[in-house]
Amino acid sequence: MGLYQSKIFPALLEKLMAQSTLDPWRRELVANLKGKGLEVGFGTGLNLPFYTDQVTSLDAIEPEAALGPYSAARIAAKIKDSPLGFSLHHLGGESLPFEDETFDFVVSSWTLCSIKELEKALREIYRVLKPEGTFHFIEHGLSDKPKIKFWQNLLNPIQKRVGQGCNLNRDYRPFVEAAGFTFKQIDVFAMDQVPSLLNPAYFGRAAKTLG
Repeated sequence: MGLYQSKIFPALLEKLMAQSTLDPWRRELVANLKGKGLEVGFGTGLNLPFYTDQVTSLDAIEPEAALGPYSAARIAAKIKDSPLGFSLHHLGGESLPFEDETFDFVVSSWTLCSIKELEKALREIYRVLKPEGTFHFIEHGLSDKPKIKFWQNLLNPIQKRVGQGCNLNRDYRPFVEAAGFTFKQIDVFAMDQVPSLLNPAYFGRAAKTLG
């Protein structure tokens, strides 16, 4: 792994994602969640302070290669300050090492954009959720504005290289529905102080539906 992948990109990503302007969305994303949870794309634990004591335990996954050299210390500090029963697993989202119907909820924040096999990952999320379980996510994605959409599609191959697999032009609604979920909420909106190529945001809550 090169210097950019191992050190420069993780540091830049941490700086971007740790902005306090994103905290209200993180707080809203995990508000009112209860029981046993899974977070897909844990990063350095930026969502961790916003979980309430209604969450009894949290498993989290993050590929080890995606973490920077100082991430272990940052994660350890956040875990120490958290009352949650917590476990971190260094792996991707396409194959989850959990039994069927394990979790009450799954959370993902600004992670679905970079999962290579998104369809497979969403099927795995569906599998590990309990019958009444819910999936909660926030993500940047494809714009409905023609000019922005044009540039998102044009620049996506470059973005995937410099952004370590991050896609600019995904519409998450058909992916989530194809995995078997039914949306309880899906809002698509422009986020302030975010470049137009990284807008709009997709904020979704989806329920596991059994056929």
